[in-house]
Amino acid sequence: MDTTTQHVKADRSSGVYGESETVVFQSDGLGGGASYTITTGKPGVPGSIVVASGQLEGSVRFAPPAPGVFRMNAGSKPDSGNDAAAAVAVAPERIAPALPRPEDFNEFWAAQLRDLSSGEMEIYGAEQDGDVVTASVSLPTSSGPVSAWLHTPVGSGPWPAIIRYHGAGVYSVSRDNARELARAGFLVLSPNAHAIENGREPGYYKGLMEGELRDYRIQGRERRESLYFIGMFLRAAALAQAVQKHPAWNGKHLFVQGHSQGGGQALAAAGLVPEVNGLALSCPTHCDHAGPLAGRPAGWPQIADVRDGTPVASHVEAARYIDGTNFATIIRCPAIVCVCLLDDACPPAGIYAAANQLSAGVEVLTDPLTGHIHTDAHGEAMHKWFCARAGVEPVAWEPGL
Repeated sequence: MDTTTQHVKADRSSGVYGESETVVFQSDGLGGGASYTITTGKPGVPGSIVVASGQLEGSVRFAPPAPGVFRMNAGSKPDSGNDAAAAVAVAPERIAPALPRPEDFNEFWAAQLRDLSSGEMEIYGAEQDGDVVTASVSLPTSSGPVSAWLHTPVGSGPWPAIIRYHGAGVYSVSRDNARELARAGFLVLSPNAHAIENGREPGYYKGLMEGELRDYRIQGRERRESLYFIGMFLRAAALAQAVQKHPAWNGKHLFVQGHSQGGGQALAAAGLVPEVNGLALSCPTHCDHAGPLAGRPAGWPQIADVRDGTPVASHVEAARYIDGTNFATIIRCPAIVCVCLLDDACPPAGIYAAANQLSAGVEVLTDPLTGHIHTDAHGEAMHKWFCARAGVEPVAWEPGL
């Protein structure tokens, strides 16, 4: 959702405030009789709580009760969450995860990695299109095969490497996605999130979406060992390990990137593969699954069912082991994190909580007017960030994520 034509707005264009500052929400063109609610997430979403409400008469002065992200909805039915909306981040650098990292988090994942086996990347069907060579990649792993596109500049390298992980759903990754990074001088892998093939007929993906991958977001949520995302994250890590064997990798720069579910995979890969030395996230999933315990919505995939206002304990406990806020505590590389304050799919408070656990330096970019979108501004910022870190002269950026 893009709300750049919204009818309520905060008095600060950045949308970011200090903890002791008063926020002023202003009406811009709403008719008389409008009412408002201020909540910790979209109204009606499990975990979102109301912190203020009333009649909207021009403007509302709001004293935030604590660090967090606060959203005003205003109109005839603001409780529906479908009227005019504006959001602010208050002391976002102080937002903490709802729960700490489990004491055995590292041991759990060390065991998963010990059991992970993979073969060699098979690269085939290379074709040159202008200044980029594109090929198919197949990587067998014990968590299922990885199907990916490989884009490289023309030549033999060596080049810095980027893996771009992709968002939720069951589909073939576009062959053209991430080609713009190869044009800038990177070796780029663009994998499918699932253990399925790219480039198949539409019916193949439709059958999977209606069959074994239906509701994959909550599969196995009763126990950490059976969570669907364990396998997805292990495949993400296996690819980050495998690319290091590519003869054209420069042996120095290995970056991971993703929007939405791709961001969740990138967090896991950066935490599980120590050679990753650059992380770029846009509206990442899997951040703060226990959010409702802290009075805010959980990040997608909202694994924990919320009953009578309380998330199911077994779901929360399992989800802690795939939580981006916990992977962030073991990441030792710099990062750039893009946050959209009106993001209902990946609530921004949880993303800030994850960003605040990163210890090797993080640049946080906040868009106060946008929902779950990888904006052009964020895409260009990431592109320049990659090039600067790798010492690559940036070419003109083109949207591709």
